[in-house]
Amino acid sequence: MDYDLLGRVIELKRKMNFEEAMERDWLGPLGMGSSTFRRTPALESKLAKGYLRGNLVPPLHLRDVPAVGLVTNVHDMARYLCFVLGAGEPEADPPLGRTAVKAMFEPQYAGNPLNFGHEVGIGWMLSGLNVEGSWGTAWHDGVYPPYVSEVTVLSRQKLGVVLLANSEEAIHITDDITIRALKLMLNARYGLKLGLEKKKTPMAKTVEVPREKLDHDTGFYSAAGQLTSITRRGNHLSTELIHTGLDLVPISQDTFVPRFTFLFLFTFDFPEKAMTFSTVEGHDVTVFNGFSYPIVLEKIVPVPIPGSWRGRMGDYALENPDEGIKFSKVSMAEKDGFLTVMARVSFPAFGIKNREYQVALQPLSGEDAVIPGLFYGDGGTVHAVEEGGATRIYYSGYWFRKQ
Repeated sequence: MDYDLLGRVIELKRKMNFEEAMERDWLGPLGMGSSTFRRTPALESKLAKGYLRGNLVPPLHLRDVPAVGLVTNVHDMARYLCFVLGAGEPEADPPLGRTAVKAMFEPQYAGNPLNFGHEVGIGWMLSGLNVEGSWGTAWHDGVYPPYVSEVTVLSRQKLGVVLLANSEEAIHITDDITIRALKLMLNARYGLKLGLEKKKTPMAKTVEVPREKLDHDTGFYSAAGQLTSITRRGNHLSTELIHTGLDLVPISQDTFVPRFTFLFLFTFDFPEKAMTFSTVEGHDVTVFNGFSYPIVLEKIVPVPIPGSWRGRMGDYALENPDEGIKFSKVSMAEKDGFLTVMARVSFPAFGIKNREYQVALQPLSGEDAVIPGLFYGDGGTVHAVEEGGATRIYYSGYWFRKQ
């Protein structure tokens, strides 16, 4: 969504559509002749075939072009990395000066507690991928099923990796492949020890946590926009994430390891994904560890629901469908004191069919509400209008009409 807003700003400033502006100002000067944001029938025939679980998936026509619309290949991306790393200037005027390029790799809002230790540059992640013997690591990944991509550079050592995949399952191995490739580069250039073996996180001994502390950590949380509860079960906690029930067993007073039980007999612990509970800047949160960026769940409480929003409760239908996400049912209601939206969603590219999602809303005014939380998908706004005798809800480019 942020990149789409940036794309619109570019259109207004350049007084041309986004695709044309990118070709004139960026792709053309860098000699990226095989890259484009324009989707044409001729281009469709050249796209790599996409797969999900071994099955061919037709390419989607993208709605949000600035965010996920670049079609490219490794040769053009290598040209881009050469420019970013200062390994050669393009023949035409460069799209950015060296001072601006350098600024891309400088942490923004450094030290902000709500970054949870994660550093971000301008368009680049500056932490989360750890490569021994390197410095200046910056990366950015992207997923638009069934395609997966990851671009990583060691900006000071002038090394980079571009990974493009045409299978959605590749998302589970892109980080490992990238880190391995960079280690091989460092070994070839500097003779650094490889250390290719992936380190395992041992399961720590469980501890006793006072009931009062466990009860403090229970409640409702916003988990990537979804309303999720964490409850106490005896001497540990329990939750459901991504439609999977998990026990959370304590290994310290504030750290819990997710445990999955299969067929009531077999248990699997994930110590590398331990969850840490804390209070940061007045926010009660739990943070998942072991990922390339912090996954933050914020504890939330109900807020009063204005009469205007109560009057909008009921069923809704999507009025502007697209090829990507299918909504078979959308309803607004009150649950556990929260104003919630329940949506039954199918997203074939993700292998999702008729899966129910429940999102909490916190009204800000009679017309606007926000999705609470501190992670991706949180913080989005919902706008309601009464027009032509109908009630409509607008969110992220979609609009729904009350039935």
